[in-house]
Amino acid sequence: MCPPWDPNTPKWAFRLAILVVIFWFSLGGLCVRTAPELMGSTGGTLRPPKNSRSGVADSLNQKYFGDRKYEGSVLDVVIEAAKGKFINEGTTEEQVSAFENWFSSKVHRSVFNDYYSLNVGGYYLPSTDGGPVDWMLSTDNTTTVITCSVNGTFGHHNASEDDVYSFISFIEAEIANCTILDDDIRVTLAGENVLTLEMEGRAVASLRKMEIIVLPFAFAVLAFFLRRLQLLIVPLLCMGLSLGASFTFALPIAQRWGDVSSETPEVMISAAVALSVDYSLFLLRRYVDETESGTSQWESIQLMMRHSGHTISVSGLLISLAFLSGVLLPLATIRAAGVCTGISAIATVVCNLTATPAMLVLFGRWLTSPIPIPFAKTFRKVTNRFRTGPTGEGYKRVATDPKLGDLWPVEYGDSVPVSSKLSQPRLYDPDGLEVVDIQCNIQHSPQTATSTSSDLELIQDTAWYKLGTFIHKHATLVIIIILSLGTPLLYKLKDFKVSENRFLTRPRDAKSASAIMRMQKAGIAPGRLQNYVILMLGADMWSETGFQAMRDLGEDIVSVTNSSEFIKHNPIVVDNRILEGPAHVWGTELNFSEAQQRAVSDGYYRDILEKHSSGHNVTTISVFTPFVPYGARSSSWVLQIRDKIDDSNRKTLPDGIQAYLLGADDIDSAAVVMGTMPQLIAIILATVMVVVSISFQSLVLPIRLALALAYTITITLSVAVIVYQTPAFWWLFPYLEDFECEGLSYSVPAIVIPVCISLGIDYDIFLITRIFEYRTSGMSDNDSIIFGLARTGSTITGAGIIMCIAFGGLLASSETMLNQFGLVLTVSVFLDTFVIRTVLVPALMFKASRWNWWPRTMPPPTTCYTVLPKTADGALEWDP
Repeated sequence: MCPPWDPNTPKWAFRLAILVVIFWFSLGGLCVRTAPELMGSTGGTLRPPKNSRSGVADSLNQKYFGDRKYEGSVLDVVIEAAKGKFINEGTTEEQVSAFENWFSSKVHRSVFNDYYSLNVGGYYLPSTDGGPVDWMLSTDNTTTVITCSVNGTFGHHNASEDDVYSFISFIEAEIANCTILDDDIRVTLAGENVLTLEMEGRAVASLRKMEIIVLPFAFAVLAFFLRRLQLLIVPLLCMGLSLGASFTFALPIAQRWGDVSSETPEVMISAAVALSVDYSLFLLRRYVDETESGTSQWESIQLMMRHSGHTISVSGLLISLAFLSGVLLPLATIRAAGVCTGISAIATVVCNLTATPAMLVLFGRWLTSPIPIPFAKTFRKVTNRFRTGPTGEGYKRVATDPKLGDLWPVEYGDSVPVSSKLSQPRLYDPDGLEVVDIQCNIQHSPQTATSTSSDLELIQDTAWYKLGTFIHKHATLVIIIILSLGTPLLYKLKDFKVSENRFLTRPRDAKSASAIMRMQKAGIAPGRLQNYVILMLGADMWSETGFQAMRDLGEDIVSVTNSSEFIKHNPIVVDNRILEGPAHVWGTELNFSEAQQRAVSDGYYRDILEKHSSGHNVTTISVFTPFVPYGARSSSWVLQIRDKIDDSNRKTLPDGIQAYLLGADDIDSAAVVMGTMPQLIAIILATVMVVVSISFQSLVLPIRLALALAYTITITLSVAVIVYQTPAFWWLFPYLEDFECEGLSYSVPAIVIPVCISLGIDYDIFLITRIFEYRTSGMSDNDSIIFGLARTGSTITGAGIIMCIAFGGLLASSETMLNQFGLVLTVSVFLDTFVIRTVLVPALMFKASRWNWWPRTMPPPTTCYTVLPKTADGALEWDP
């Protein structure tokens, strides 16, 4: 029995391959431990840049209030009555009242309450501080809410994240076992902490769903182009090993930085799957072509690494740099996402460049030999009909170069007679599946990708060759048509905008988020559960001047919030009750003397002073918006409130008093990120142009590459404008109506644009490398472009389809931001695969001709195959 490796393989290569395989499998084994830990380390909170307005406000809040948090509560419970029933009537009232008292007793008897003094507020619970409870019942009387906060004012004692999540899990289990409420009453846990905990669980479920959808399709496409079912073992193992290494090296970043969002693992997996399958196609396709052309296994591996390996090295370097460029952005969560995804790209590149050749060295013969898999031969016969290599069903194979003598036509299953031209006969598998025991003195040179008339005839009969000749004849027309078709889309780019809506990053089917939306429609202000805060600093806020300043600013806030833009379709009345602070107590404005009296006699007011004051020179005003904070319309409200604060700071407020808005983190983060994007894109493009210029010693190629990339990105973003900023696709994506044409999440362009650039470079370099290979072998400029396109067309198409499938899997996620990632990347890859790299780039190169390589001097052409006439008997006429 023959060994599964080539006997001609050097011993050092065999030993090195064993070490490489052991290393990667050991590293991949760590994934069993690191993957769950990485998932548990995600969920980093948004922290605005320190020099932004929100960063300054947060610093001041930290300075005067320490660890006290200014928004939200530990836990909220939304109680909803069935249609036709009301919270404050009949048996429903009795059940809800009993449930609220039961819930309060459970909370106060919990271990959590032993460490943090908790206060539970509800419509039917006696108010321990005299505070209002009317707001807890909706205007339609169908919904009520229970709040659970630390010491009545969330944040006086900073509860640890683990303790909060443990407490939520405890309450969730207790409610599940509660039998007080009947089936007509729905209870849902809500609040930011609940949503964060819910997102962590959904991240894992979303990953499984994505894997189930993506992997079968991706590997089906890969099998189609490789024509060897057993070869699929290599990309499958490389993908798993790459993910294991990615999670292993990303875990320390997540643990140390603490800013890794729950979406990052999904993006890492998409990148690893797409790149791993893509690079496996590049490597293994070259390996299969070389072995089928008669090259030995060891030589095929060497040629594979020399050509495809070089392409992947350059491509992987640029893609990794594009991801890692996220460190230049000022937002910690995006920096962490960029670094982790960059690690995933690096691990994928290194794994494919080391593990793939190692497995081929050890098991190459077995991986490429026919094995008794059901339908294997039928599958390979079908795929052979679409191949562009030197053999194919129905074609004749010529064994010698026509310059050396007569041609020997070889049908599948025939043996070539021994002659002076051949050292040994070539024997082909009768099914056309494999070349067995081939030894020929006419070997394909690494510099000459094809050297026989038969190979040229096969390539000439492919659709890709015909496409290349068509583009050659009509290059100018092709360029004009593509640019003309893209111009109307480019016009939409002027409307491009980004959204700061946090709900773009929330699962659409999350129970807690849905409960908040229903609560708003019923008539309970969502801002009561998660509010904005105005921080005011002055020489003495505990004075008549300070109280007047608070009242004046409060009037401005109520005026802005009463705008029809914010209260349309909203049953909630907007008045002074949306404010709480030393000068505002449940709809009542206080002057300084009234506040002094209440501070002595009113316990509830003393709690307000404790919550909103830090000495006599610092105070805060809570703003309970009638709309969902950090959601749709909130950005416009924040900007208008900021304008009012700026006007007050300049004109209205007395000297020495300054006001700041807390809770505008998304606004400032988006502004800083988008302001940094032009410099980031410029740096990426400059790096790409330098690397390409050095690789090919050309100054024209990098410029042409930059123009093609710019066209791809602008068209892609224009499509994003149409999908996410107009109602054109609401029929296909109904959930978009909830986001009111707000546009892409601001973090999407920051990550997607570098990825689009890197993927465009990937295919461009693969095409240019093959063209360069033909040109340096003696072909003319036009011939090298045509044959380069013909040779790489199917591979680039396969890689593009695999990329579209991999990134398209993100469309299955329940998070709108990940859907945006998937759609934008899929459109970019599709455009790049089927239009830019296969049509526009060859047309531009035809027009540039020899100037493509300037200032490099190419060798003079020794052969010309631009037009390959056939003789009377149908053979190709060579014209050197």
